[in-house]
Amino acid sequence: MVKAYHFILLVFFFPLYFLQLYVPCICVRADMFLFVC
Repeated sequence: MVKAYHFILLVFFFPLYFLQLYVPCICVRADMFLFVC
């Protein structure tokens, strides 16, 4: 279950991080870090 959640998080994470390269958003970045923690 943990691995599945980690995989889903990675799939959700990667596009956002890729998007961030073009559209830097501190708010989204903070949300992602809070979500990971």
